[in-house]
Amino acid sequence: MKNDNERLRDRELVGTQVVWDLEHQGGKEWDDGEIYNPADGGAYDSELIEIDTNTLEVSGCVWFICREQTWKRVE
Repeated sequence: MKNDNERLRDRELVGTQVVWDLEHQGGKEWDDGEIYNPADGGAYDSELIEIDTNTLEVSGCVWFICREQTWKRVE
């Protein structure tokens, strides 16, 4: 990982908070939060949509450039 903080480069991600401060927008949408990118150690603007009980669509943005991921519940 390329985290600027060397102590955080090799830490376990299990148990690390990666999304915070999301505000419920109604329905299944959340916005105005932050998301942690372990690859570079940065935190970015985030929004989240619950697709179903096992699936989240998550995005992180810098200015108008966004990256999206679909997160699936692991059993």
